[in-house]
Amino acid sequence: SRDNSYEIAKDYATKDQRIRVLRNEGNRGVSFTRNRGIQEARGEFIALLDADDLAVPERLAKQLAFLDQNPDVVACGTQASLIDTNGKETGELIAVPTHKEEVKVRLAFQNQFVNSSMMFRTEALKHTKGYYSGLCEDYELAVQLNAQNCLANLADTLVKYRVHEQGISKQHIAKMREGERAVMALIQKQLGLEPDSRSIDIHHCVLNEGIESEEVRNTITLRDFESLFLELKEANRGKEIYPPDDFEHLLFDLFYEKLRRSKSRTALWIFMTSDLYRWKWTTAKMFRKLFNQTFGIT
Repeated sequence: SRDNSYEIAKDYATKDQRIRVLRNEGNRGVSFTRNRGIQEARGEFIALLDADDLAVPERLAKQLAFLDQNPDVVACGTQASLIDTNGKETGELIAVPTHKEEVKVRLAFQNQFVNSSMMFRTEALKHTKGYYSGLCEDYELAVQLNAQNCLANLADTLVKYRVHEQGISKQHIAKMREGERAVMALIQKQLGLEPDSRSIDIHHCVLNEGIESEEVRNTITLRDFESLFLELKEANRGKEIYPPDDFEHLLFDLFYEKLRRSKSRTALWIFMTSDLYRWKWTTAKMFRKLFNQTFGIT
């Protein structure tokens, strides 16, 4: 810090013996500092809050009560409201899933947590490799925990996430893409697959098309998505990192969305002849949309 945060923190510590103030020798970055915090922690739980975000007064109490009532859950987050640079609420929310099974399977494609809302069981964190040094380090850690544990989100909105007006630079987007691709590679390795640049391109484009380059997006076909989904499905049947029925239902839904958005006239045929297809998950609305798409009915 270039301000007097350290002195303020030390002042609190002199008044409350529960508080310990740690300082790095120089700026070692977020991942190093969080990993140090994990190793130094003596309490049963660790809660995060990024420097520019806010927590509501009852946040810790509600998360603690939830973890006490759900001993199988090793980490939980919450919903978040958006605030501007001046701390004023914008009226927008970051909504994250609350069902444990949905959180677990969706982590295979995208982060499902607001980092500033996270509370962990310390023991679970100490059994991970900690935060890695790349961007998306919070997503990567969640994927580590997700492989053998249960994670969840509360339905309560307990943090306020600050949105900065300067926007996201091209350099930041490139680093974000690189970080997410590293997480996709980890997910494939956990399932016993051997990721390469092509499989990672496809995996990353499932829910992150906007961050991928147009050059990459234009090379990926519907059959590429189908092939990846089938590979993930079979690999998970062996490893069972994700509950198979929930995971295969998600793959079914994701493939349908890719077909629907493709505008392809062969979408209905591809959908119903795919090994991803299951009649029990097909709704009348799904069938009608692909039927209309196939026959050009608007």
